[in-house]
Amino acid sequence: MTSISFSHSAILKRAIEKRPYSDNKKDILPARLIIPHLSKWNTVVTIGDSVNEGLWDSADPNVDLTKYENQEAHWDGPVYGWADRLAGHLSYRRVQAGFEPVQYANLAIRGKLIEFIVDEELPQALKLHPDLVIMDGGGNDILRPDDSVDSIMRYIEHGIKQVRESGSDLIFLIPPQATDGFVMDLSRYKRADYVARLQSMLLRYDCYAADLWEYKPFKDPRLWAEDRIHPTPECHERAAQIALIGLGLECDPGWDHGELWTTLPYMKAPLTSKVKTTLQWDKNYLTPWLSHRYHNVSSGDGREGKRRELSPMPPSQPHPGSLILAGKYGEPDLNGPSDPQWVESKVE
Repeated sequence: MTSISFSHSAILKRAIEKRPYSDNKKDILPARLIIPHLSKWNTVVTIGDSVNEGLWDSADPNVDLTKYENQEAHWDGPVYGWADRLAGHLSYRRVQAGFEPVQYANLAIRGKLIEFIVDEELPQALKLHPDLVIMDGGGNDILRPDDSVDSIMRYIEHGIKQVRESGSDLIFLIPPQATDGFVMDLSRYKRADYVARLQSMLLRYDCYAADLWEYKPFKDPRLWAEDRIHPTPECHERAAQIALIGLGLECDPGWDHGELWTTLPYMKAPLTSKVKTTLQWDKNYLTPWLSHRYHNVSSGDGREGKRRELSPMPPSQPHPGSLILAGKYGEPDLNGPSDPQWVESKVE
């Protein structure tokens, strides 16, 4: 490793200090230096599946979409998501630096496999000439026993190569370790193989990463919807903050001073409560999921991306930090993108 003098580069100093899993050895050059390009990222486009679409980060402050009954009643309700939150944060920082807000589109569709994301969503995204592509994919494929990691990674690499050859930057969402649940447990080892190969691939193609794999707070059930797969609003915001760091930028002040990395306070759950919630999960999620797999049905069938054309992303105000750490668990997170009007209330 090479020692460096920080007096020569404030950007280099900030990049090293803000690496998310750094051990604070500030005199050591990291293996890959992340340099932000805030002035360059005029146009941002998101592709992917349900996580990048934004399930269940409701844009309606009166509806808690993390609950099963609300998901059923508001299936087409407008949602934000970590990618939209990231775009709002980038808009804010660009405006603060004297640039125009981000021009933004979100083409991600729930339930889609990596083949669809690369073959259908990506060509639409590249037609918009993005400066930065926000991408995820492969998670739904991993849950299918007959889909190999080799096949998944071939599609991902094909997609990444197209983005990089177009001249666009790319940030890919690396998923967290599996939360509790039968479906996620079945895919645990495939997910680990997928993540290891994805991390290597992103380095090889000089891409950015929103790397959630070793992020310990994401093991807390309070950060996940009742389906145990999709994030809560706070979980989406945490992912957006980690993505900001992955892009070489700082997290918002409300998450600084270690709050982003602090383990959430212990919450005791009685055995009877655990049994009850597991039985409800089996009925509301596992059984329908198995039925959909048997009949080859996807939640994204017939849907289109929620924001198919570029338009200015309203700058988001800096996020104030964790509601859970503030002792406000259960209250809705009203700190999504500043203007909800761009979200389509219904997909035609």
